[in-house]
Amino acid sequence: CSLKKASGELKEVFRTAVVDNDCDPTWDHPEQDVDGWEAGDSLEFQVWDKDLKSDDFLGRAELATGAFFPGGFSEPLMLQDAGKGITAVLHLAVAAMSPQDVLKKQNAAARAKAAPKKAADEPKSAAVAPQVQEPYESPQDAVRRLAATLGKLPKVCVVGGRKFEDANSAPLVAALAERLSKTLKGKACLLTGGLDGVQRTFAE
Repeated sequence: CSLKKASGELKEVFRTAVVDNDCDPTWDHPEQDVDGWEAGDSLEFQVWDKDLKSDDFLGRAELATGAFFPGGFSEPLMLQDAGKGITAVLHLAVAAMSPQDVLKKQNAAARAKAAPKKAADEPKSAAVAPQVQEPYESPQDAVRRLAATLGKLPKVCVVGGRKFEDANSAPLVAALAERLSKTLKGKACLLTGGLDGVQRTFAE
């Protein structure tokens, strides 16, 4: 898997393990973060056949930002440049993390790294683990970060009451959400605060 920047720069992120003697391999690669990704970048996946002398290129597939952000992606992708008359498909899943989730994961890793490791023969005693101060983010910085993360797609803000007055309202909102998510996929970014009522029903 490689990260393809909007500028055209291609940077390899990781390689899966080799699956020997299998024309229909399943890699089951563990979850892997793609550091440095920004809205507008894409992911490129290449498939190679491992040989003793030289590896053979079998095809590639590219996944644009709009295909997996913000809702994720879990579908088969047709491999390009697989050879004349050859049809090859790559099945993969990509999950998009929110900026808040990324910050939580980074802070958890920092806390784990900062926690003191006790020697096996050290006498047990009460200790206070160092606290990691979460970096302050001003409202202006938050707006800039969200704008960069969400990209240049048109934004559709979903608002509504926190209580349904009619029994048919909730199913109607859910049906509209399902239709719009399919119609606007990759064309617009749907935003909601997740409040009870219309917003939560739409988000779910």
